Amino acid sequence: MEETSVLIVGAGPSGLALGALLGRMNVKREIRALLKEFPTVEFRTGCEVIGREELADYSIVDYVEQGGTRKQIRTTWLVGADGKRGVVRKKFLEPEGIKQVEGAWKYVGTWVAANLKITIPTPKSHPEFPLWQLGYTPEQVHEIFWPSGFQFATKIVNQWFIRRAMLIGDAAHVFPPFGGQGIATGIRDAQGLAWRLGMMSRMKLTTEVQQKIMTGWSQERRHGWQAAMEATKLNGSIVNLRSFFKGFIFRTVMRILWWFPSIARYRTKESFKDKLAFNHESCPDGFFIGKAGGGRKVAQVWVREPGASPQLSDSAFIRDPGHFSLVVLVRNQSDADAAAIADLLAEANLPEGLLTMDDVTFYDISGSSSQGMTSNLKAGGKVYYPCTGTELLEEDITPIPAYDVTAVQDRLPNCRAMIRIPIKSPMQCVSKRTRLDSVPSSRIREMIFTAASAASMQALLICS
Repeated sequence: MEETSVLIVGAGPSGLALGALLGRMNVKREIRALLKEFPTVEFRTGCEVIGREELADYSIVDYVEQGGTRKQIRTTWLVGADGKRGVVRKKFLEPEGIKQVEGAWKYVGTWVAANLKITIPTPKSHPEFPLWQLGYTPEQVHEIFWPSGFQFATKIVNQWFIRRAMLIGDAAHVFPPFGGQGIATGIRDAQGLAWRLGMMSRMKLTTEVQQKIMTGWSQERRHGWQAAMEATKLNGSIVNLRSFFKGFIFRTVMRILWWFPSIARYRTKESFKDKLAFNHESCPDGFFIGKAGGGRKVAQVWVREPGASPQLSDSAFIRDPGHFSLVVLVRNQSDADAAAIADLLAEANLPEGLLTMDDVTFYDISGSSSQGMTSNLKAGGKVYYPCTGTELLEEDITPIPAYDVTAVQDRLPNCRAMIRIPIKSPMQCVSKRTRLDSVPSSRIREMIFTAASAASMQALLICS
């Protein structure tokens, strides 16, 4: 019998992204091609999952290959990424009470081509149609089956996981067909799940701890779904404006706003400000420390080491995609004290491979030369400083419009240091008012006690 750590059923965007993330904790444009680069990820197409036997610490899944051969595979975790009508939820989990329930929009409709020509049914063309007996006219029948307006459906599961089986992507939630939030939310599902699966597979955790970790993930994903649903609703209300007068007013106001780019950018930022930031009201068990300012998003800018070429900050700060990273915001040269951080990490006695001095970055925002920090880094760590727009142009790199070199520190004005999980995602903060040498190791341990590497995790994707 074959065996794998994680069995992913389905090959939609979320399922493919989860496979890629478990292989190297990263997402590329060509996800299927990327999966071939990982020796620990095997991708099989043309398969149909037909059964599951769940035991104490693993499940045995039956599936049929494209040629009709029936096989079994043993897996520690089963991930349903096989869409709205996928077998994992419909056949395995719905009997246990997990199902998709109605969200903000309750009506389920079907789009039909706008130029479709139809003939209204009449008693002569459809004599056996039962509504004629109830006194309906052809015009009334048309109004019933072709209403003047309706809303699209949003659905989400009432429970994201049960024991060692979980759902992501369309298997967990359904969005209306505008805004692209279905794909985006599915990939976020995979991002949040990947490092947790890696942690739970590589560390000996009790069932109680595993359930708490998964509960936090489900709360974060529910929060993310809510934010995405609101964005979709806003987008849909714009796309489906039925009133010519309202549409004319809206387009006119938008054209006027874009004559003043600063106002337009400000309103856009305010409308979508921190929609995906977590808080303990919506995510009481989330993987962040609210009292330390955690749960917010980290901006991405161009950075460089002294004498090196520019690179994006996510790549620089997260050098090992299987580890957490510690980023110290250096406002004064004395802040770059690698020895103090090494002592804290040693005192915290973290599990091997979670966070080491090789994962420490000193982000120099002091404005002075980063060369002066060299003497402070004998214990390890790397120094990066933000690149200005002028520096990027000199390197033949065109920054995006409104590129902000101070975006990281502006978004985190009170942050002294942050621990980042190995994706573009919320982080944990230590207060700026606290010196690193006075931060108790218990705080660092609290921030990363559940962290783990997923770099060498084995995964198998099965899809039809």
